[in-house]
Amino acid sequence: MLAAVLLAIAVLVTYGATFSIPFVFEDIPTIARGAAVPGSWPLTGFSLVLNRAAGGWDVRGYHATNLLLHLVAGLLLFGVVYRTLQRPAIAEGAKLAPFASALAAAMLWLLHPLQTSAVIGIAGREELLGAIFCLGTIHAFIHGVEGPPSRGWVAVALLSCLCGMITGAAGAAIPILVLIYDRTFVAGTWREAWRLRRKFHLALAATSAGWIYFVARGVGPGGGVIVPGWDAVSALVRVIALSVKLAVWPAPLVLDYGRLAPASLAEIWLQATLVLLAGLAAVVALVRWPMRGFAAAWFFLTLLPGSLLDLFASEGGAEHRSYLALAAPCAVLVVGLRAWGGRRAMGGLLVVAVALGVVTYRRSQDYRSALSIWSDTVAKVPGNSRARLHYGHALLAAGRTKDAAAQYEAAIGLAPNEGNAHLALAGALLQSGRESDALIHYEHARRLGLDSADTHVGLAAALVRLGRMPEAIAHYEAAAKVGLLAADEQLRFGQALAEVGRFDDALQHLEAAVRLNPDDAGAHVILGMVLSAAGRAPEGLKHFFEAVRLRPDDAGANAALGDALLEDLRPAEALPHYEVALRLQPERAAVLHTAMGNALARLGRAAEAISHYEEALRLNPTDEEARTNLARIRAAAIRRGRLKN
Repeated sequence: MLAAVLLAIAVLVTYGATFSIPFVFEDIPTIARGAAVPGSWPLTGFSLVLNRAAGGWDVRGYHATNLLLHLVAGLLLFGVVYRTLQRPAIAEGAKLAPFASALAAAMLWLLHPLQTSAVIGIAGREELLGAIFCLGTIHAFIHGVEGPPSRGWVAVALLSCLCGMITGAAGAAIPILVLIYDRTFVAGTWREAWRLRRKFHLALAATSAGWIYFVARGVGPGGGVIVPGWDAVSALVRVIALSVKLAVWPAPLVLDYGRLAPASLAEIWLQATLVLLAGLAAVVALVRWPMRGFAAAWFFLTLLPGSLLDLFASEGGAEHRSYLALAAPCAVLVVGLRAWGGRRAMGGLLVVAVALGVVTYRRSQDYRSALSIWSDTVAKVPGNSRARLHYGHALLAAGRTKDAAAQYEAAIGLAPNEGNAHLALAGALLQSGRESDALIHYEHARRLGLDSADTHVGLAAALVRLGRMPEAIAHYEAAAKVGLLAADEQLRFGQALAEVGRFDDALQHLEAAVRLNPDDAGAHVILGMVLSAAGRAPEGLKHFFEAVRLRPDDAGANAALGDALLEDLRPAEALPHYEVALRLQPERAAVLHTAMGNALARLGRAAEAISHYEEALRLNPTDEEARTNLARIRAAAIRRGRLKN
């Protein structure tokens, strides 16, 4: 309980400011996939489904769950280290103060800055759960071999291992890690471990069928895409070297390293040499110094499965893959320093833990917004085209369209055949009013295989602005075939059809837009106008009323309702809406004065009508409707003697 309280305080102090951090990078696609297979590891997906069912898209619930899982994993590591230090195989010098050593190991692991990617990123849920089931399996195994044999603990270990296999990539390492643990800390030799518990170890190995099955189905980042042999090897060497470096010195930390470019042996010979030597040292240590060898084997065996799956998907390094890998090295570091330096070492470890916590807290602040984390990523890896693309998205969301376009152009410069970058740039150019330039990049995106609804909708929007309605309609029709159109897209499609006189087709899409977004006053106004143009004025009038109900202070809605009421021979009701529109939109005063003059003329209020017509002509001398109606009402008033010639 004391360990739980102390670790919980440390985690909350370090990560307490992360609950409101927004979703970043792969978070939303990961949550959206949920428990779908292929696409998500079953237990990981199920946990996200539960989060979504409990709190929808409220990011706080996802962060709270991740933080709780992180703490649970730390407590399991504490338990494993604490019980391991009391095993007969441990040297007497290492057995000193097992509680303090186990607490220090768990603290270093929980507060290490390299863990931020897994803890803060919702997509890191796979690593958190994988660590819990891996450590849980070993914890149950330790209980099972202490004292009389226990079938209950054996069952718990097997179930935990199976859960790990269907939770994430790290689960693949559990059976071999338990076997190495047995040989190192329990049985003493491979032969004795196999003699005493071969059925148990075979049962653990059998659970790997679940892992193999889901990987074969394309679960996780692999997706069945395999890079060429040497490219995979060279990339793996760089990923391992980077992970070792960040474990020792966690700076700089990067959200997304991007796709690793192919490299020759001459370019990575130093990294390859160091990784090869580290691998050989791990093998030698397993034979000569089993405890150190166990830590080295743990690091490599938990790091490799996820890293390989990433590389098979042509991805680069991912910091969250090191989450579980850090556990055993942290424990061995603490135990070794404690045996060497005694109590003095614990003071030094406390200082290190505090320093790690401070760095982790500062790193968590980089995640406070999409803009901050992607600007940080681009600054650290300027050659990452994907980071440039996401930074552009963040800038666009912040209203910095010009800056966003610059990032998209930089992304295209780094990866000319990246269709998403062309599509994003086209959208930014369209927002900037550069329709012709936008068309070029939309077409480029299509040639690169992005023949999606978004591409066709973008093309259509650009063509509408250029007045090329038939071409725009063709792209809207293509978009509708590829995927469902959103409300605003249905609205623009309907407007384009109405422009070319296809009112029946236009009404289908405009009605769909209103159905999808019934609270859009502008959509009701446009639907009302097209209904009126199609000879269905009474139906159109209902939509004008609905638009004003939704937005009583909308000038356009009030003006449209006034026109419809005037057309329906209800001038008295039209006047108040014209007055509201005039108050809210004085720049349209000329047109509105003409409309008010028309309403007043129908009510027989000639003097007031003349006044409005005159004001309309003063503001716009070329208004022929006002001029004609003013002449007519003046002549009528003169004939009736109400106005002097």
